[in-house]
Amino acid sequence: MQTKSNVTVQAIMSSYLVDVHQDDAISLVINLFEQGKISGAPVQNDAGDYIGVISKTDVFSIKFVSALKEQNRDISSLRVREFMSTHPLLTVSINDSPSQAAEVMLESHVHRLFVKDDHGKLVGVVSSLDLLKYFRNPGDFRPVGSEDKKSGFGFWK
Repeated sequence: MQTKSNVTVQAIMSSYLVDVHQDDAISLVINLFEQGKISGAPVQNDAGDYIGVISKTDVFSIKFVSALKEQNRDISSLRVREFMSTHPLLTVSINDSPSQAAEVMLESHVHRLFVKDDHGKLVGVVSSLDLLKYFRNPGDFRPVGSEDKKSGFGFWK
């Protein structure tokens, strides 16, 4: 059994990462969330810079309901830029420990962190649920690069 200290965020993150553009329709984002079974995505501008995050909470907000009901707007006219959170992306490194990721989440009051590789490229996302699964059964996770003859993957038991 591996100890907690050997496992990094890379072993527990999801490498399924979807990003959206600030001018994408909210209806597209809702479809992406539903199809990908995700709850948030980083938002890019025309230059390809990450400028914020759009989450289910951002979409299903008083502002969203108001736009549909009180402003009588069609959902196809609503854009990501109107509802996204514009704070900088909260990230961790693939080499950070799950405990470090948990600390960042708790201090920042968020449920997901985007994961960067050694070159600063976004390569995944780690959620509070991913961390809870890890802390519940740390022995179920293997450091990336370790052998596992059962699954063929280096990080699942």
